[in-house]
Amino acid sequence: MNRIPKFWPLLLFLLIVGFGLLGLFLQSISRPENTLPKFELPKYEIVFTTTDTTGKGIISKGFIHPDGSGLIVHIPERAGGFMFSQDPSKAHLDYDNGYINSWSVDGKYLGVITNVYHGDYGYPILISQNGSIISCPNAPITASKFRAIHDETILEVKEYSEVILYDLARCQQLQTLLDISKETTDDTTIDDADLSSQGWLAVDLWGQSEKKDRIQIYSPDHKEYNINDGNGIAWSKDGEWLAYVDSKMVLYIAQKDGSNPQKLDTGVAPTLSWSPDGKWIVYAYRYNDNIYKINVATKETYKIAEGTDPDWRWNIPQ
Repeated sequence: MNRIPKFWPLLLFLLIVGFGLLGLFLQSISRPENTLPKFELPKYEIVFTTTDTTGKGIISKGFIHPDGSGLIVHIPERAGGFMFSQDPSKAHLDYDNGYINSWSVDGKYLGVITNVYHGDYGYPILISQNGSIISCPNAPITASKFRAIHDETILEVKEYSEVILYDLARCQQLQTLLDISKETTDDTTIDDADLSSQGWLAVDLWGQSEKKDRIQIYSPDHKEYNINDGNGIAWSKDGEWLAYVDSKMVLYIAQKDGSNPQKLDTGVAPTLSWSPDGKWIVYAYRYNDNIYKINVATKETYKIAEGTDPDWRWNIPQ
């Protein structure tokens, strides 16, 4: 009777471990850490969230030119992402979800909220031109929009009560621009905020008692202005105009202090973005998930894509 040599179990164990290590090595050299698989940001102007074409509930990112040409749809690979957990040592990101799209002012980054924590809640992340990720497991969880400002700095609504500037690369809060708990004693919360190139802060405030959004505008010299009915705020690039949508889904633009409101369109979802020259606004219709652009001067509209949450890139890195 042949006996199995005593060293065979050890040899088998070493072979299993060796093949496992080889697989990890091949994976590491084929997909760099914190890099989106097979994905770089196209040098396109408009990003948006597409409708689900897979039947699997996967949210994709669409990229398109303002004239509606050159559509690119990126369907992410779930297994290739890095999903955040509450334990920073196990943090990775599942970047394929999240409805927020926010180009940085310099055009170097695309801001996205990872939709992996309690439904709509998630962590803000920045995706660079080559697909690398800037993120911070300790960054405040947000259920609101955030704005990519410049470099690795974002403007974020924190816990519905503060507007902050946060450096994602350094995991550091830089400044608190507004703390609504110090401004009011009622049940008002912050739903959104945007900071203009002139340093004016527009804030979408939700009044729980009134069941209504209003816009508060803060100038750099600490003056305050109010729009009684509005949300979906978006500053023009020059900071002179503010676009917003009222409770009846009517799109308006107003001067930076909220004066001289002008009606542009109806049935508009509160996700707006200006063209860099200030001549156009891109938005989605609330009823049919079609993305349109409107000429601010003539009010002519043009459909450019199917989807939601568009954002217009003001600068494209060369």
